[in-house]
Amino acid sequence: MFYFLCVAVVIFLPFFAYASPAVVINEVAWAGTAADDTDEWVELKNTTGATISLDGWALKALDAKPMISLSGSIPAGGFYLVERTADTVISDVAGDYVGSFGQYGSVSNSGEDIDLIDDGGAVVDSVHFAPGWPAGTAGPDYFSMERIDPAVSGSSATNWLSNDGVIMNGKDAAGNSVHGTPRSENSAYNKATVSPAPAPASPVSSAPATSARSTTSDLSETRIRAFAGDDRTVLAGAVVEFLGSATVSGKSANGLNFSWNFGDGSTGKGRAISHTYFFPGTYSAQVNVVSDEDSVTDYLMVTVLAPQIVVTEVQKGMGGFIEIYNKGSERVDLGSLLITEGAKIFVIPKGTFIGAGVAIAFSNKVTALLGDGDSLMVSTKNGAQVDLVTLPAGTISHGSFVRIGEVLVYAEVPTPGSVERGKLASGLAVADSGASAGSKAQAPLVPLLAVAAKPTVLGAGTEDHARALQGKETVNSEPQNAAPNSLVAGEKNDIGEEYALDADAGGFRIGGFSSPFPPEKLFLAASILLGFIGSAGFLLLRA
Repeated sequence: MFYFLCVAVVIFLPFFAYASPAVVINEVAWAGTAADDTDEWVELKNTTGATISLDGWALKALDAKPMISLSGSIPAGGFYLVERTADTVISDVAGDYVGSFGQYGSVSNSGEDIDLIDDGGAVVDSVHFAPGWPAGTAGPDYFSMERIDPAVSGSSATNWLSNDGVIMNGKDAAGNSVHGTPRSENSAYNKATVSPAPAPASPVSSAPATSARSTTSDLSETRIRAFAGDDRTVLAGAVVEFLGSATVSGKSANGLNFSWNFGDGSTGKGRAISHTYFFPGTYSAQVNVVSDEDSVTDYLMVTVLAPQIVVTEVQKGMGGFIEIYNKGSERVDLGSLLITEGAKIFVIPKGTFIGAGVAIAFSNKVTALLGDGDSLMVSTKNGAQVDLVTLPAGTISHGSFVRIGEVLVYAEVPTPGSVERGKLASGLAVADSGASAGSKAQAPLVPLLAVAAKPTVLGAGTEDHARALQGKETVNSEPQNAAPNSLVAGEKNDIGEEYALDADAGGFRIGGFSSPFPPEKLFLAASILLGFIGSAGFLLLRA
């Protein structure tokens, strides 16, 4: 009997051990690349000797961010490369899947629980590290997280290492060497693990084999590890959300005390907490996590920028848009900024990034702002004004209103997303119309509806009258007979077109013809002249 049991154990024990999945999640570049931290990529590996179809398969986080629908096939013993957004993520290695990671989807730098699901809905492989990644780093080096052994669970922290910086493959979108091995064997493959297991990597750690930033008197002896979150760049006056996390003996834990120091003299308590930085600068935000036995601290760097966001173009109506331009020198998140038109408010979703010197257009169908109010205001969630622009009254059948300096003028051809328009609004020099072929042509301006905009200084308490183009103010220097918010006859914009006097000052212009008299007076004079000619003709005929 004993002999029979021993034979049975030898025969059946392998079936109860962890079986290597046919396809595994083999490498995760959760921090992106040196070219762009949103250039994330994931590699799958086929552990079998046969080609496997991935049609209907998916990579899905527990919160469905990311959610990636796969297709195609993975060759026997080969790899399958998943690239976010574009095939230039790894510029010299072709991606097998290139596209969206789902609405608002990205691989979080603070950890994820990700499953590989087959076309029947079964979970084939899992990588569960929501409390924090066990390997890989963020900037400046962006080392990927590599699986050591496909036959060992993907949710085991000891089964992952950072790329060693020696065995690498591929170039990023900027031509830098990728610190990873997309579509090739991992540098960590079948390497012995170290003991104790490495701490989950910090988003700002740069060395491939070092532990996280968490600090105690002796990190190797503590059971608790803290994570403050990712480094970030925000706008002054914006509400910043902080979410701390911690693990005890490698597992997520509850009942811990979180205390924050935001680096600007403010403090707070709680795992999830909001804070507003009112002034530009670079701040070190620290979280201290305390359990019954341990106390540990982690930090993140918060770069706070002065808002340099302006409204540059508006097309009225449901088919129109509101264009926003970033005058600053940094890529920023517009998330939580408000665009207000009268009683209507549109909150820009978090994660809406805009590059330096870039213009983006928000459809009126999305914002429900139709441009039919008196003004548009961009502000932070706590009420600080970022920009305020006065809108011309009335409706137009086509065209848009473009901002030049502090003035809105009518443009015959709308140009949503035009960088040149943003430069004009910022008072910057623009290339002349004969610039390089393929550059976006400037639409002709017909400035018959010029309206002065209010100053866009944050928190400005005055509304200086602005009449100059390209941002050159001439406060209190208008001719005394000029009405407020009007332009002087004969003044030209940068493309050589003359402005007409507005209705308050009198006069008008049609094409190349201009007159110092209001149109109604000219019409009256013409009517009298025609009447006189008609009367003279009648008398001549009677004679």
